[in-house]
Amino acid sequence: MTCDKRAATYGRYEATFSTLTGTVTCRYELPVQIEGTPYGEYVLDRRWSFSTSKLVFDGERFWLHAVMQRQFGDEPVYAPNADDASSDTPEDTHHVLGVELNVDGATAVTSTGQFSGNADALNAYRSQQEQLRGQLQQTGTRSTHLRFQQRRGIEWRYYDQYAHHVANSTKQEALRVRATHVAFENLTRIQKRLSNLPKFQQWLFKKVRKYTEYKLERYGVTVDTTKPEYTSQGCSRTDCDCVDEDNRDGKHFQCLACGYTVNSDYNAAKNIGFRYLSEKDLSPGYPHCGTSEGRTTVA
Repeated sequence: MTCDKRAATYGRYEATFSTLTGTVTCRYELPVQIEGTPYGEYVLDRRWSFSTSKLVFDGERFWLHAVMQRQFGDEPVYAPNADDASSDTPEDTHHVLGVELNVDGATAVTSTGQFSGNADALNAYRSQQEQLRGQLQQTGTRSTHLRFQQRRGIEWRYYDQYAHHVANSTKQEALRVRATHVAFENLTRIQKRLSNLPKFQQWLFKKVRKYTEYKLERYGVTVDTTKPEYTSQGCSRTDCDCVDEDNRDGKHFQCLACGYTVNSDYNAAKNIGFRYLSEKDLSPGYPHCGTSEGRTTVA
C-alpha cells in the first residue's frame, strides 16, 4: 500500500496510519546497533525527510519501505506540469535516473534511493498459483478445467497490474527529480542462478521498462537501456574506480578500496546512470559526469 501524507504520518521512531476504523500508531522495530544502518544514516539525520512510502505485508509482518528525500542546493525539485512536456530544463542539461531491476527484494531501485515493489512476495504468489494449477490439473474434471482457465486469467492480470505499479512509481520519481533520461540495464537474459523463474522475470522486466517508457513519453523523458556488466560490482562513488566481485554481499555493498557502504541495489542503480551517461556521450567519460558547456548528472 502506498502511503502519502494523507494516509500516514512518519516520525523518527514511529508512524501513524489512517485505517477504516481509525488511526493506528506503530513503533519501528529497530536493530540493536543503529550506527551504520540506513535508519541511522537517513531517518535520524535531520537533513533527510520522509516522502511517500509503502507499507508491505509479507503474510506475517508489516514492513515500511521508507522513501527519504533531501534537498541539495537552492533550486527546488518538482515534477513538470502534465500539460508541459517540454519543461524549462535547458537543452544542455541532462538528468539521468538509473533503475536497477531485481529478482528478490525490491523489484525496482532507483539512483535516488526509491524502492518499488516486492519481488519476494511476487515470487511467493506465483509459486502458490503454480501449486493450485497443478492440483486442478490432477483432478481432471470439466469444472476444474474451467476454473483452471479462469484462475490463469486472474493471475496474469495480477502480474500486469504489478508491472504497472512499478512503472508508475518509477515514472513519478523521474518526474519528481526532473529527469531527462531513465536508464535500465539491457537484460537480454536472466541467469538461472538468480531466480528459479528466469523466463517470468525477464517478461516482467520487459513489461516494466515498456510501461515506464510510454508513461513518460508525454513528458519528453527518454527511456533507454545500457550494458549491465559490473554495475553491481563497481563502486558508485565518482572518486573511486574499484570494481571487485567481493564488494557485494547480497544486499550489502562495501567497497574494498574506499570503504563506501550502501545498499547494493542502490549502488547498482547509480552505476547504471553513470554507465548510460558514458555510453550515450552525455558526459566526457565514466564515472565523471560533468561538462563545461552544460550539466549532466545522475539523479
